[in-house]
Amino acid sequence: MESKETVAETAEQVQTSARRVAEEGKNVRDEVRELTIQALTQGRLDTERTKSVVKAVMEGVSQGVGSNGKEIKAKLEQAWMGVDEALEKSAEAMNLTVKEAKGRVGDFTQSELKQAVSEFSTLEDMFLETVTKVAHGADELAKTVLHDLINHGRSSGTDVGRYVKQATESLQTSVSQAAQQGAHTVADVGANVGKQFAQVASGILSGLAKGLDEATKERTKEKPKT
Repeated sequence: MESKETVAETAEQVQTSARRVAEEGKNVRDEVRELTIQALTQGRLDTERTKSVVKAVMEGVSQGVGSNGKEIKAKLEQAWMGVDEALEKSAEAMNLTVKEAKGRVGDFTQSELKQAVSEFSTLEDMFLETVTKVAHGADELAKTVLHDLINHGRSSGTDVGRYVKQATESLQTSVSQAAQQGAHTVADVGANVGKQFAQVASGILSGLAKGLDEATKERTKEKPKT
């Protein structure tokens, strides 16, 4: 597990970058998505890091949105979508890692794979709960917008939630198949459990991010000049 100091340093840097993105107010959605994915790939892709990154990004944006009501709403909505898209890619990386485990059964423990399914299934709840905590410490205007986004996310769902729902059955099947093929068990389920899985997932997320960056650049090129 990463040290608390390392996680704290990363969170502080991410928060500063997110605040700057909101202050500049250009391509907030894409910038926030890229920032979130970049931060998630700086270490192991696990629950602790994901919570820390989401909290830092949304806090930073909340601090940098300014005081204009319309701008606050627009920037926070864009940031929400950017984080949601990043978490969807994170879920995709976790899903692909479990599927890869079927061919690398000696590299993963059954505990790792079961833990991965558990973390995968709670990604949307983690997202909503983390932003709820951010809202509690935000200014009144930002707090109102964040609560509206949270309520909408709970009632209508999120991108990451829809992906998780669609992929969960397949993921559970992959875990069962990996177990049948020989994913080994370990007696100690302490700090090392999830380490190998989280490192592989982080690498896969980095690869997915490159493809997403290329697609974003192409969309930007295609936008008509005004």
